[in-house]
Amino acid sequence: MNIALLEKLGIPRTQVETFGDSVTSTRDEAEGLRLWITTHYPKSIVVPTDPFHTRRAKWILERQLSSTGVKIYVKAVPHPRYSSDEWWLKEDGFMNFFSEILKSVYYLIRY
Repeated sequence: MNIALLEKLGIPRTQVETFGDSVTSTRDEAEGLRLWITTHYPKSIVVPTDPFHTRRAKWILERQLSSTGVKIYVKAVPHPRYSSDEWWLKEDGFMNFFSEILKSVYYLIRY
């Protein structure tokens, strides 16, 4: 789905690389990205993510990738179904907000 969206935005498939294997969490994604970094040697990486997810994503990415020397930029991208000004008016905005609180607490305790 992500590749199809990138192609729709005009990014050729040959310019898209995937990483990680059977990732199920942000931590898994960070680990997959760390392994990708060890063979591609980027200086910096921009990570687009949901506005609610930015703080936890930045925290776990910096924690997992600190030894690589790569600069990580986490950028909030507007959600397609609700705005950051009126997220509480949509059920999925409300649920995503509270889900992110629970995930953040879990990450602080677990990692």
